[in-house]
Amino acid sequence: MSVESKYYPDFVKSLPSLKGKRIAITGTTSGTGLIAALTVAKLGAQVVMINRPSKRVAAAVEKVKSEVKDADVSTIDCDLQDFKSVTAAAATFKKNFPEGGLDVLVNNAGIMAVVKKATTDGFDQQIQTNHLSHFLLTRELYPELVKAAKKNGEARVVNQTSNARHGAKGSFNADFFGKDPEKWGDEEGGKWARYYNSKFANIVFSMALKDRFTEANVNILALTAHPGLSATSLFDNMVAQNKPEKKSDSEKKLSDMQSGEDGTCPLLSCIALKDLKTGDFFGPDSEGGSIGPGTYGKAIKLKYEPVSDSKENKDSLWEESEKAIGGKFSL
Repeated sequence: MSVESKYYPDFVKSLPSLKGKRIAITGTTSGTGLIAALTVAKLGAQVVMINRPSKRVAAAVEKVKSEVKDADVSTIDCDLQDFKSVTAAAATFKKNFPEGGLDVLVNNAGIMAVVKKATTDGFDQQIQTNHLSHFLLTRELYPELVKAAKKNGEARVVNQTSNARHGAKGSFNADFFGKDPEKWGDEEGGKWARYYNSKFANIVFSMALKDRFTEANVNILALTAHPGLSATSLFDNMVAQNKPEKKSDSEKKLSDMQSGEDGTCPLLSCIALKDLKTGDFFGPDSEGGSIGPGTYGKAIKLKYEPVSDSKENKDSLWEESEKAIGGKFSL
């Protein structure tokens, strides 16, 4: 659906040049990922678009190149539902950029409220796509972030969460991070519970990275964004998969829907704004809305919920994530 942008045009004018920066973004064939890739290309960054192989990749690259003359854009194949593909993508990055260095890693790709299905590795497809594979990708590209931080004074990891993080009610269901589908919940409620856990994982991952980057004394910022309720294919796909009697529940939210561009402003804040601090969190500024505070509005710095930064949650997430990928993520 098409929604007019209210904030994006002026917001983009306020962003600094990104010339000389190398930025890798997952999930750039549509939605916030494509908008972010296009925007940072306009700001002069070298853009690495990381996606599952499909015809949509070529179309996305063509869109960026058609709108940004001399855009420095490249692609890397990566199926987030296959750990081997993730490690291969990181290896490809290092091969393609032998001089090394990654200024910003944007863990943006995600799927929402999809059917119960195991990945190649045996995990729930939402948990692996939205969190576990990004955890692995961050581990594999960590040395490149360190190189950029040493060379340019700073690097960043940006994780995309959502208002759905509240649905986890402040703690994880460890069963969702395991390989037993019988423990993933039923087909209807379970798909939402797993989605809530995956989006809560996104912000807790940022908070855990914040601690570990500080302890390792590396100048890498761990940042988080959420898009509010935005008109992107993520919402369209969710509505399409809902049972007919549930479609009206989703469609009620349309009056609060903001444009995909406006929904990308928090992500772009994390990527591009100067003078940020590790742990910063950006989202829309509405005090209410159909999905709660932050449904729509101007991108602002938010206060994250204490549960996102609790030692118990951070330690639990790190442990479950390392167990899933089959190895340590040591800084």
